Amino acid sequence: MKKIKLGFRNKKSKSLLIGAIALISVITAGNCQYSSAAVVNNTSAIQDASGNSVSEKENYSIPEKSKIVIGKTVEDKGIKVTLSDCYADTHMLTFTTHLDSKERGDYAQELKPSISINGKIINNETNKFKYDYIHNDDGTCDIVTHIYLDNIDTSQNLNISIDYDRIGVTSTSNIDSYVTGNWKFNFAIGASQIDKPILAKDINQTLVIDGHELYVHNIKIFPYRIEFTGGSDIDSFSDTTDMASWELTDDKGNKIKESDGHGSDKSIMLNYFVDTTDMRSVTIIPRTSFNNPDTAYPRKFPTISNYDKAITINIR
Repeated sequence: MKKIKLGFRNKKSKSLLIGAIALISVITAGNCQYSSAAVVNNTSAIQDASGNSVSEKENYSIPEKSKIVIGKTVEDKGIKVTLSDCYADTHMLTFTTHLDSKERGDYAQELKPSISINGKIINNETNKFKYDYIHNDDGTCDIVTHIYLDNIDTSQNLNISIDYDRIGVTSTSNIDSYVTGNWKFNFAIGASQIDKPILAKDINQTLVIDGHELYVHNIKIFPYRIEFTGGSDIDSFSDTTDMASWELTDDKGNKIKESDGHGSDKSIMLNYFVDTTDMRSVTIIPRTSFNNPDTAYPRKFPTISNYDKAITINIR
């Protein structure tokens, strides 16, 4: 299956690189908004601050304690599509789709869904879609979709319709194509199942580091997700190699892995999927990598974690 995965996955890897730069560097987002994609293998792993191995699939999947199980499967054109589970808080909807086209002899790994919530058509321009692609060792693919709900009333039940009318597949010859078919799902999330923020705090601090201003706007902490909004005075369209980014750690010093984000240089919202139910505090650490004109080309800009400028937010 390694060869089969090269097609759409190669394209997604480019998106991952772009998304990673955008998340690591506040400057990369520029003045345009974006959505990003991440590609992971079931078997790949990361380590927390204590050196413990954490699977990437676990990192991108909906936490077990928060997921709402759906478990509906629709098969058409030899492709089995399963809407596995979902999660919602007042700002984001997340759901997992399992693709299986092994019987066709190709590899399904791309979705183009049409989505509506309470009769309202959802699109990437207003609600910002984000996908995490998990390539399983059995030749199937899980896609975790995240949709921002900024313009959706989450105080009421959410009636959700998803139509996967096109699915991207990669052949054994590594040729990409789309298969049209009928994969439709309808499900509801009750208002009582939608998580509300544990803490929503406006910070509104400006940190001055080496002549640059870094902005710490606000943070929202949900039971299974953190939203952090920061920014800087760096103009990504100017001829500069200066970079600013953010690192979040929990009360035990473990780094919290960012997932995606959108916004501009001055205000970029970053997303972190993490279980916060037992977390006592979050520390926001500004990170900088500034140009040293005295360094010979190719210049190396060490990234510095400015712990002296860190801000700790108590949750409970």
